[in-house]
Amino acid sequence: MSVKTDRQDAIMNLISKKKVANQEELQNLLINAGYDVTQATLSRDLKELRVVKIHDEENGYYYRVANDDEARVAPKTASVTLDCIKSVEFSNQLVVIKTHPGFASVVASLVDHRSLPSVMGTIAGDDTLLLILREGFTKAQVISSLSFIGGIDKRISE
Repeated sequence: MSVKTDRQDAIMNLISKKKVANQEELQNLLINAGYDVTQATLSRDLKELRVVKIHDEENGYYYRVANDDEARVAPKTASVTLDCIKSVEFSNQLVVIKTHPGFASVVASLVDHRSLPSVMGTIAGDDTLLLILREGFTKAQVISSLSFIGGIDKRISE
């Protein structure tokens, strides 16, 4: 087997045996199991393995493999509610979006799949998303392009 296949098998094994809450926890479990993995590699693995984060009233958020119904929902057709966004702050060509734990990568995926002209790229952690903007777009244009997050203008810090 390849290193990637071994690592992905280890991920599946870990999330099937334990309710892992976030990428940092999963990364530490993998490192303890002998896999030297970066956050970027782990993010790609989770996407390839169709791992989703779900909410459980008793345990909070945790990872599991998507079922067929969840896998069929295209990211660009999914919606983000304002409830998952805590704040939005602009600084020149950057936008920092603070979310509740576990939602930053979901919002990043939706932004990425929409191929917004104003957004060059995204970087997501557990509860923070960084949008890198292209030059020549106004703050109002960026806000308008993010309107799929209904009411996002209510979370913008001045």
